[in-house]
Parts: sequence; structure tokens; C-alpha cells
Amino acid sequence: MCFQQGELQHATELFERAERIDPEDFQAPILLRQIYRTLGRDEEALAAARRGTERAERRLELNPDDTRALNLALGGLVELAEKEKVIEFAERSLAIDGDNPDTLYNVACGFARIGEPERSLDCLERASMRGMAIAKWAENDSDLDSLRALPRFREVMEKLRRQESNGGP
Repeated sequence: MCFQQGELQHATELFERAERIDPEDFQAPILLRQIYRTLGRDEEALAAARRGTERAERRLELNPDDTRALNLALGGLVELAEKEKVIEFAERSLAIDGDNPDTLYNVACGFARIGEPERSLDCLERASMRGMAIAKWAENDSDLDSLRALPRFREVMEKLRRQESNGGP
């Protein structure tokens, strides 16, 4: 909620605390890497991406179909400039659970960060058609910054905002 409301410092503190509580969790450091990057803390963003990606990959060794691990690892892999692996994880995730709005949103973020705007917007649009209430998150999501000037992105965001205010697609 803090991230959605643009309270990045408070979100940072909460994610850092979550990581201390569960040092094997991949989610907190991968979400932290994005906030650190947004705050200009690039070295910390890389370190968090590395930690989270390593943990997600360990999870995937045990459960190769864990789309949450695949989806969030995308963010870490982007930060680590591993474009081919981003595409591999995105395609695996879509093949396993390509109708899930969470999957579609996270894959859209990965594609946006590696310079694949059309693939990213396709995923965002599909997520919006499945009733994803994520407009507030997307408004603060720096992973989508490369799309913000595109007319199609503004259309998708408007659709997401309408859905949230109307309570569904």
C-alpha cells in the first residue's frame, strides 16, 4: 500500500524489515530493487536484485512452474542486464499462466525495461481486460517509465483507472 501511495521511504523500510524476517524470501529484495532504483540508490538496487534473483532461482529449482518466482525474477534479471534470461522467464511464465493478470503485469514490466514496448503493452492490455485493479501501482511503477509517453500506454492506464473506479472490467 505504501508503494501504491507513493510513500517510497516507508515502503523501503517495510520491505527491508520483511527481508530481515525471512532471509530466503525472494519477493522483498526484488521489490526493494525497484524502490532503490527509483530513489537513485543504484548500488543497493543491484545488490537487492542479485539477492532476490538468486533466491527466486533456488525456488525455481524446486518448483519450475512457480510463476510468482518467475514473474518477480524478471525484475531482478532486468536490473542485472540479463535480457535473454528476461525473455526466457517471461515466455515460461506466460506459457504456464498467461491468463493471470499478475503474470501479465509483471511480464509487461520486464518487457518495458528491456525495450519491448509493444510486447509490454500487449500484456498490460490483456491484464486490464482481465479486471486487474493495478492502476495506482502502475502510476508509481518505474519499470513502466519507458512507456509513459506512448499514446497506447495512456489508453491502457485510463482503462485501468476506469475499472478501479467502477469495480471491474
